[in-house]
Amino acid sequence: MQIETIELSQIDFRALDVQKVVRARYGKQDHSRWIFSTRSEASANGSRLFYKVWNRNHIRRDNLLAALESGFYDSSTVPALRALIFSGGLCRGYVMEECFKSRKKDKSFFDLVAQRTAETRYFAVQFGQAHTMEWQGQPSMIDLEGVYPVADLHLVRAHFSAFASADYAMLVESLFREQSKAADFPVGDLPLEQHHSWLHQPFRKSLQTARKYQGKALSKLFPRHGLIER
Repeated sequence: MQIETIELSQIDFRALDVQKVVRARYGKQDHSRWIFSTRSEASANGSRLFYKVWNRNHIRRDNLLAALESGFYDSSTVPALRALIFSGGLCRGYVMEECFKSRKKDKSFFDLVAQRTAETRYFAVQFGQAHTMEWQGQPSMIDLEGVYPVADLHLVRAHFSAFASADYAMLVESLFREQSKAADFPVGDLPLEQHHSWLHQPFRKSLQTARKYQGKALSKLFPRHGLIER
């Protein structure tokens, strides 16, 4: 898999469109990140590139590098990944080609990621239908920094994260038990993302959707480029 490297200083963020800004700290943990995209008219084929950037003390700064080295991430699981962003020798983000929402659940891709998890003993906490997109007819994982060794399963809760898929969470938990012989780690303790439906939870779903679009609007109005450490 050919992955380029880009220096953070080479990126002109003001020439990019802001897609999302998350400024978040939990105690001493920095969870802030920015997502930018190129403009479609700037590309020869009309496809955009998406840049995800974080600061030097981001809580998951080096996770992506370890997952690539382990073989968990490769051209089969993240075919849309194009580049890693560095500054001062530290990983500061990555670049992906534009992906689109997939309208079908791909069991074969779930099986592939499950197999890769068992082989490499790495897992992506947000892997699931909502975090799997389609790139040129192929499924591709996104939100790549939320990846951990199975032995570090306890960090999911410690890093204020949650599994996107209950089935995948059960797989990771079983691998953790097998590896650590820890019988006192109940699967019920694994945090799961809350997915509300318009049919069963219309009020909660409307609030969730409103917050999502409000966040996008505020990100475009106040991108706060100056808070990206150089």
